[in-house]
Amino acid sequence: MKKTALSLAVFLIFFTAFTILAGQHKPGMPVDISASLPPQAINTAGTGAISGRVADLSDNGLSSVKVTVKTQSQAVAGTALSDASGNYTVTMLAAGNYKVLFGETSGYIWEYYNDKHSFATADAVTVSEGTTTPNINAQLAAIPTDPYEPNNDMASAIELTPGTYNNLVVNDGSGDVDWFKIYVEEGKDLSVATGNTLSLYAETDDIDIGLYNGSGDLLAEGIGRKGNETLYLADMPAGWYYLSIFYGAATYSLTLTTGELNIGVISGKVINSLASGVQNVFAYLYPASSSSFEVLCAVIPTDIDGNLRIAYSPGTYKIDFEIEFYLDASDIYVLPEWYNDKATFDDANAVTIQANQTTSLAVAQLADGAAISGQMIDNIGNPILLGSVRLYRADGSLANSGAYPGFGWTDASGNFAIKHIAIGDGTCRAEFRRSTFATEWYNDKPSFGTADPVSLQPRQTTTGISAQLALQGKITGRVTDASNNGLQYVTVRAYDIIQSTVPFYGSASTNSNGDYTLGNLPTTSVRVYFNTGNASLYHSEYYDNKFTFSSANSVSVTSGQTTPNIDAQLGFKPGVDLVFRKFLCHPDCVLDCIAAGPAMADDRNAAKPNQRCSPIFRIIQPLFQALEGLLT
Repeated sequence: MKKTALSLAVFLIFFTAFTILAGQHKPGMPVDISASLPPQAINTAGTGAISGRVADLSDNGLSSVKVTVKTQSQAVAGTALSDASGNYTVTMLAAGNYKVLFGETSGYIWEYYNDKHSFATADAVTVSEGTTTPNINAQLAAIPTDPYEPNNDMASAIELTPGTYNNLVVNDGSGDVDWFKIYVEEGKDLSVATGNTLSLYAETDDIDIGLYNGSGDLLAEGIGRKGNETLYLADMPAGWYYLSIFYGAATYSLTLTTGELNIGVISGKVINSLASGVQNVFAYLYPASSSSFEVLCAVIPTDIDGNLRIAYSPGTYKIDFEIEFYLDASDIYVLPEWYNDKATFDDANAVTIQANQTTSLAVAQLADGAAISGQMIDNIGNPILLGSVRLYRADGSLANSGAYPGFGWTDASGNFAIKHIAIGDGTCRAEFRRSTFATEWYNDKPSFGTADPVSLQPRQTTTGISAQLALQGKITGRVTDASNNGLQYVTVRAYDIIQSTVPFYGSASTNSNGDYTLGNLPTTSVRVYFNTGNASLYHSEYYDNKFTFSSANSVSVTSGQTTPNIDAQLGFKPGVDLVFRKFLCHPDCVLDCIAAGPAMADDRNAAKPNQRCSPIFRIIQPLFQALEGLLT
């Protein structure tokens, strides 16, 4: 009764407000609902336009520069190329607010309007129906010529002395990384810092750096989500030290300093349960106030004996001991932790770095995990290369251990090993994947719900966790509305008939005709789910026209074959949508609106131009959906 009363009260308030709004709305007034819709689904065709000029810093017009207009949800609303004088016009834009990207031209740094270098910071450009928004101009800077190229590997590292170096360029996506070397005198310190980063492609100015000794051993990394990275080495043996700028697409400056610096040191040791030092455990140094990657200070690996030495500026910090996938620890069983023997950042002990002092940490003994190994072969017994093996907990979550992922890949012989597995309840479930093959679970089971648990024991490797994959089965079908119009961007997934937590590997998305093909399925019975997403007008459902997992019809799948005609005809979401459609549609077409939604209503409007459904229905649709949880 209380829910009914609440529903009625909310309905009356919103109906009154929207009735007023409907009366005030005039054609051509911008109403931006793009944030409530999936980027692919936005139809921005209209009669507005944006025009301007693209030039270099000397105001010479740049031709063939691609200009991209994006909605607030980053969907592409329109594009154009600048002409020989640099002029452009992007047409067929609906009323609303947009952001304009100038780029995809060789030799120049991309940017958004107005001289901004990310979507988030770009100025919005307002467009009205039937008019052109002029003077949306850009002056693009040329990508500087890096004076130290080529220096793409350690062997070609450029020798530098202390100082600041400007107009450097890194673009790892095209193979352009930077290597430098600097000599440090006995007992002296080294500081390397990047700054003034500017993204080449108006996306992110994030760059990552690493310091190495002359033998190529990694000493420290700066891999935070930022462009200004700083690393230190303290009291170093005399010799050459190497700096790699190995990730990023940006221009940047580099400052190198040697001598007696205002820094301090934390020293410690990382061991396993056998009291042996563990090499290549990575200490992530964060400020004590935050564990965000945006403020990550440095990452330092332990040496061959498990010793750790962190040099950094004075302050209070917290340390996360992590196991990395790309450079594995010398002990395959140890698990990550926060210092000292803590599970989370909030609980971790803070440590203080003091200028010109060394602070000793307590010995960090990492807990024991487990490992598994096995082989993956195809249906005729050949080893599968780059097959994926994933481990899941009983609750359906991936069996990750900190930054170390709970999955691995097979080698050329089909063999794999997954290490550093937290024991948990003593079991996990193993899934085997490869494109064109059916997914399999250990031990020769079709799904998560039927999989045999794999036993996990501390400091032990469970062997023989293997699989022979069969050819994939497929399901095909079509998703439509009540008028048989294809619905695009509906996500289709399959679950076993036991549980709805972990779906079968892979999903399908319907095309513009509503068609889909769902593959990688084994011989089994499944339940198919059609997910429209939160912003859709249409409700999600299971096959065949069922709204709960338990009531869904099962679909039989056979390896190597296709099960066709698993279709869905979706209606509007229930609850508040139905109520409001009754009031916002013209009475002559209200039944059609309720039954089939805007598609059929538009058909009737075409036949009866004087009897139109209210356009406000489409404008306030996202608000209806937000209320739906309250009213149903």
